[in-house]
Amino acid sequence: MPGYTGTLVPPWYDAPDTSLAGLLVAAFFYGASVAVAAFVSAKAVRRSSKRWRHNGRAKVYIAMIWAVIVTCMITSLCIWLFLLGIIPPSFWYFFGMRTWADGDLCLGCKTQCLMQILANRLSLIMYNPSRERRLKVGLLMALGLINVSVFVVWIPARLQMSPEWVFANEVWDRTEKAIYAVIDMALNIYFMWLVRTKLVAGGLKEYRVLWKYNAAMACLSISLDVMLIGMMSLPDDAVYVQVHPLVYLTKLNIEMNMAELIGKVSG
Repeated sequence: MPGYTGTLVPPWYDAPDTSLAGLLVAAFFYGASVAVAAFVSAKAVRRSSKRWRHNGRAKVYIAMIWAVIVTCMITSLCIWLFLLGIIPPSFWYFFGMRTWADGDLCLGCKTQCLMQILANRLSLIMYNPSRERRLKVGLLMALGLINVSVFVVWIPARLQMSPEWVFANEVWDRTEKAIYAVIDMALNIYFMWLVRTKLVAGGLKEYRVLWKYNAAMACLSISLDVMLIGMMSLPDDAVYVQVHPLVYLTKLNIEMNMAELIGKVSG
């Protein structure tokens, strides 16, 4: 449907066709995102209340949890309204999706927060403040550069400024997700190595449960990344864009479960 007049939308812009089947599947994933968000939010409320009573103030860890929940739900709602045609395509819509909902300029949302939460889990066993600081700063800078590069490519591609931009986005978007998957797996492997060499090898056999559980959750997390990359190749991208928030909420739930298990084992 060429002829859109949204801000900076070129005259040749052709809105992607969304089939009825694709819309129904997207609606299912939107509902699933809301359900998972409610479940994770209930956990976050309990965690926030416990931290507040214990410390008298909110922790950065809790703030990152809520940042992921809020940004995922804003993303999911905006995508659904866009698919329904309530929000028209425009520069401001795509800019907003990348700056706030996806957090590519606000380097504290979604991907950044999830990776920092994972790094926080590592710091519980690392026992090295200097190495912990280098890890968190390194992740912040590396992911920040990747996010900004995606921001630069994604908006012109979504506005269909030229076939070259569209092609560049198809390649780099997949590459970005693959890099995230590699970083996620590397951090989980490092965590399992620390558990085995520093805790289990030291005679703390109860941490074997933690090691096994993390191995299973790491496989699930990587499977979600692979699924997300695979869905990019679907002819109807309504399913891919709507499953994106669900994947991040599921990853957040995994991290919160890991934190609870660490607390139980160490307690």
